[in-house]
Amino acid sequence: MTNFSHIMTVCKRTESFNNMCLSTVYTNEISDDKVIMKNVMTVECCDGQVTLTDLMGRKLTIDGSLLKAELTDGYVILKTE
Repeated sequence: MTNFSHIMTVCKRTESFNNMCLSTVYTNEISDDKVIMKNVMTVECCDGQVTLTDLMGRKLTIDGSLLKAELTDGYVILKTE
């Protein structure tokens, strides 16, 4: 016998992940060779550095600043030297 309450819980969790604004982060322009991280859920800017955190909790800090964020389109562009 199938446990339908468990299935509904899994579906609700999946729906909540689909509503998240995860983004791909690029340096200077949108281009496949400029991708620095995918599935980014947080972007923090402080003192000329940007710290990115992805869905799995991995962090990456680079020198640069926020150029543009289009969260509904799922991308962020950072300005780097």
